[in-house]
This record gives sequence, structure tokens and C-alpha cells, in this order.
Amino acid sequence: MSSLTRQSDALITTIYVLIATVSLAATYFGVGFSNEMVVVLLCVGVGLLGLPHGALDPQVARNAGLWHSYRELASFLLIYASIAAAAFWLWTLLPAPALLTFLIVSAIHFSVDWKESLPTILRLPIGIAIIILPTWQHPDTVDSVFATLTAEPSAAALVNTLGAFGPTILAVSIVGAAVAAREHFRSSLEIVLTIALAIVLHPLLFFAIYFCFLHSPRHCLEIYEQTARVHRENLRRYGVIFGGVGVLILIFIAASFESPDWAQTAPAAIFMGLAALTIPHILLMNLTDSETDPKSSPCVFRNSPKI
Repeated sequence: MSSLTRQSDALITTIYVLIATVSLAATYFGVGFSNEMVVVLLCVGVGLLGLPHGALDPQVARNAGLWHSYRELASFLLIYASIAAAAFWLWTLLPAPALLTFLIVSAIHFSVDWKESLPTILRLPIGIAIIILPTWQHPDTVDSVFATLTAEPSAAALVNTLGAFGPTILAVSIVGAAVAAREHFRSSLEIVLTIALAIVLHPLLFFAIYFCFLHSPRHCLEIYEQTARVHRENLRRYGVIFGGVGVLILIFIAASFESPDWAQTAPAAIFMGLAALTIPHILLMNLTDSETDPKSSPCVFRNSPKI
């Protein structure tokens, strides 16, 4: 990691700490947002700051040598979109199993935010805590979101089952934060504040703050670091183009709900859209993480002019 990248990562932590601290203080003093305002913040945050990190996946694939030409890029995007569409289709067929799968995959994915600070056995519970702690402390709110996602009157059984593990996951996460504090104080502070936000804040507001101000920026920074200087100008273009496509997908999903209550359907559309896009995103992350030398990695879409 270069000196500039370390400074940028420290800036991400600083901004996250400030926003988290202000949010916790505001909640302590009784300052809050209406449910509608929380949904607006979630939509704006995910649209402007959350989706772009997945929108950079074409560059991630290029860094790994998965495409080198426009034809290969088109093939990559077709496969990526097909996987996302299949994930969405499966959700419509089996919403409850799809939701549970999405939660498990998300917990594993979120734990990677601290891969430089903790071994898997200690950071995985922190990823799980991001999912479980809101179900433990805000069961009614999470039940409402899950019920919309699964098209069921109630998802209380799933919420209560997940929430039952809350105290245990909290304790293990605190141990992880303590271990990280010995050599990675910033990571420890991030973990403690993330736990606090998950317990105290409205679940949707917590997710918006964590996803938009820690997870997404850190992922974007990692991609920037891995991208050759000559290709870094493409990152902004990919973020705008494919991030915009992601927003349109979320709008399409929201429009497919029959309920006229936008404050209920908007979060459901966001999570269903993220679930569909998360599957190809994580598959790509796993594939590229296994590549030790991007220059030697095989291109699966070869045989067209290089760009």
C-alpha cells in the first residue's frame, strides 16, 4: 500500500468516525429522523456512494486480465448481467431462502473490510454482527423490511432466530476489536463504532452510514490502488455509467411492487437489487483475489483486438 493510499484510507476512517460519532450523539440527545427521511437518506447514499463501488467491477476484471478488448468487455458484462438476472429471478421464486443466502453472503463480504487487521476467525463475526445486531435491537423495524422482501405478512421467525445470536456475536466482536487494537487502532475504532451504530441507530440509517462511508469507499480505494495509472481515468467513467445503470435497476424493481407505500418499497427494492448485483460482484472478488499475477491471468474472453 502506497503512502497516498494509506493517507486516503486514514481519511476514510476519519470521516466515518466523525459521521458515526455525530449520529450516535444526535440519537443520545433525542435528535432523530422520520422513517421517510431515513429512507431518503438510504436511497441517496446508496445511489451516490454505495453503488459506484460495484460499478467499478469492469476495471477489477480488467486488472485481473479477464478482458482486454471491447468485445471481451461486452462478453464480461453479458455474463455479469446474466448472473445478476438469474439471482433476481431466483429471489422471485424462493424469496425466503434467497434472503437468508443474501444475509450470509453479505456478512462474509463485509468482514473483508478488516482483512488487513484481523484473521478470518475474528473478522467474520464482525461481518455477522453487521447483519445480526439490528435484528436483536430493532426486531420490529427489521421484520417490516424482511416481510416486504419475502412478500410474507411477517418475517418474525427469521428475525427472532437471528436476534437470538445477538449477545454472543456482540461479545465475540468486542474480542475482535480488542485484538485489533494492539496493532491496528483505527480498525479497532471502526469496529467499535460499527457495533455501536448497529445497536443504536435505525437499521436502515446504520446500513447507509456503514455501506456508504466505510465499505464502499474502502473498496473503491483498493481498486484505485490496483489499477495501473494509465487506466485510472476509466474509474470515474465506469462509476458514472454502471452506477447509473444500477440506479435504473433499483427504480425498475421498486416500480414492480404493488404497494403504494414508497417508504416501504424503496428499501426493499434497494436490498433486492443489491442482492442480485452482489452475487456476480462477490464471485468476481473471489476470482480476482485468487490471481497473484494479473499479467499472467488467463483471459476467458480472448481473441479480439486489444484496447
